[in-house]
Amino acid sequence: MIERKHVHFIGICGTAMAPLAKALRDQGWRVTGSDKGIFPPMSDYLKQNAIDFYVGFHPERMGNPQLVVVGNYIGTSNPEYVAVRERGIPFHSYPEILSQFLIRHESIIVAGTYGKTLTTALLAWIWEMADRRPSYMVGGLVRNFQDGVRIADSQWSVVEGDEYPSSRWNLVPKFSYYRPKYVLLTGAAWDHADVYTTEESYLKVFNMLIRSIPPEGLIVAAMERPHTSTVLEEARASVLSYNRRGEGYADWSLEILARDKNGVTLTFHGARGETIGPCHCSVLGDLNLDHFAGAVGLARYCGIPTDAILRAVETFKGVRRRMEVRGNIQEVTVVDDFAHSPAKAATTLKGLRLHFPHSKIIAVFEPNVGNRVASTEPLYQNAFRDADVVMIPRLSIAKTGKDEEERMDGVKLATVIQAGRGSTSSSSKGVMYEPEDGTLVARITKIAQPGDVVVFMGSHGFRGMIEQTLTALSSSRA
Repeated sequence: MIERKHVHFIGICGTAMAPLAKALRDQGWRVTGSDKGIFPPMSDYLKQNAIDFYVGFHPERMGNPQLVVVGNYIGTSNPEYVAVRERGIPFHSYPEILSQFLIRHESIIVAGTYGKTLTTALLAWIWEMADRRPSYMVGGLVRNFQDGVRIADSQWSVVEGDEYPSSRWNLVPKFSYYRPKYVLLTGAAWDHADVYTTEESYLKVFNMLIRSIPPEGLIVAAMERPHTSTVLEEARASVLSYNRRGEGYADWSLEILARDKNGVTLTFHGARGETIGPCHCSVLGDLNLDHFAGAVGLARYCGIPTDAILRAVETFKGVRRRMEVRGNIQEVTVVDDFAHSPAKAATTLKGLRLHFPHSKIIAVFEPNVGNRVASTEPLYQNAFRDADVVMIPRLSIAKTGKDEEERMDGVKLATVIQAGRGSTSSSSKGVMYEPEDGTLVARITKIAQPGDVVVFMGSHGFRGMIEQTLTALSSSRA
């Protein structure tokens, strides 16, 4: 690496872009960046790491970088992107940069619809506890590491393998760039309907991923999850299966011995009679934990000692915004979760119901744009059965192109969720759309009682409503 070469990030404030900027800074690059909106926690992260950035996209402020990294949401008409092309400056997407600087010979990726971020973070932490010091990329704010991205000197890399397109100019999946030798596949339930308009097109990219794994590699697969068997039909590498204890045969399984509001006690079982545990883990949510059996099975296959695995699981703190408890005010628990699709919301709510079986669950839900298109309506059937109250906030503005499906507004989304809640729903209050943030917070404060759970689910930051809810709950009970 040539010290002080200049790299500029267009869209630097993403939860993955900012840590990558810091990782390149640590490698000796001079780093600058721009974004349309720069807010905490990523603005604080950039400031703490002395990374220069500015608000807006201004080609005259970019300087003369030798390399430009273009964020996933940046359109081809973005003025800085246009200037970069006109000036002939080399530019790459985020996954292309990972491919060049972070991916190692022993490349592990976690792919699939479920639990990628949390499982990737656990794998990186297991490798860390075993003194393997991997390079890693986790698409969230990890709580065991200082940064979400690290470029290290070892032969190992652990990366979250997203199926979403790499960039606006290159629609191949991000994981196409990561050259995996090992894949942990968490399942393939149709998602991102704005990009993959049919289930067949969604599964096709996973078929391509599985075919790319070399014969000397390994696929660790959640066989009980949707379409896993179909995706594996053309696999050239060996397959190691995992599941929940009692679901049938698997090479590795997870047994949950006890649950409480602070986490779970669990044991891992190997097909050859190996047992790891019991141990306590502070992560909430059964379906999140299910993929831990795959992580443990992969770790043992790669020679990670049992004691390192136990230390990792017992000290694993999880990832921000993955069933993260933000506070407990007068016995009302407030949870923040990244669930931005009906399938992910159903998983989160089911997990909370297991940990809080007698609590009223108040859910605030904002899906991402892809899960607001009309064709996703059937996916909402029974997705919110475990919530007692569902609130839809003011949704982010989504422009609809000429040939794109119409997107549901807040009123329509509330109607769809209510219709799909099923006859077993215990709520008499049902689903409500509330476009005013302050009014929504006030409603939560009025409804929530000691012992209840309030969960915010979505990929956006809820415009400070989580913090406002904590403050309002505290004030109302002062």
